[in-house]
Amino acid sequence: MKALLLAVMLVCLSAGDVSAPQLVHGASGRWNGPIRLPWYKEPGDPLGCPGAGPYKAWKRVIAVRPSDPRFKCGDRIELRYGKQTVIATVADSFSESAPAWVVFDAAARLNCDLLLPKSRRSRKPMGYAEDCATLSNVYWRKV
Repeated sequence: MKALLLAVMLVCLSAGDVSAPQLVHGASGRWNGPIRLPWYKEPGDPLGCPGAGPYKAWKRVIAVRPSDPRFKCGDRIELRYGKQTVIATVADSFSESAPAWVVFDAAARLNCDLLLPKSRRSRKPMGYAEDCATLSNVYWRKV
């Protein structure tokens, strides 16, 4: 079974199709991905996990699909994009009707400031990030 899984992973990785990322399942501590990482920003909305408080754009939190058995409130997830890494906490959930490729939905700060290198950020004259992007080729692991 492991040999078959490894063969499938190698075929998927060698194909290099970023439009439909393949999730590589592994034990805690191993990097999984690549995935695309969207972001959300609706400050003030309550987060879905008990005790998480309201959503704030600066919080290092991510949302997961409620039916995904791999994650629970409070899980710590390390995200890696290029050379940048950040640890976030599962503190919310997103709609089951979200596209199948969505594994995590990240707080705006994770994508805009912590994972996206400064050289790739779009800037307004006042120095604020003009926009954020759904990042492709993001890897993750439980810590």
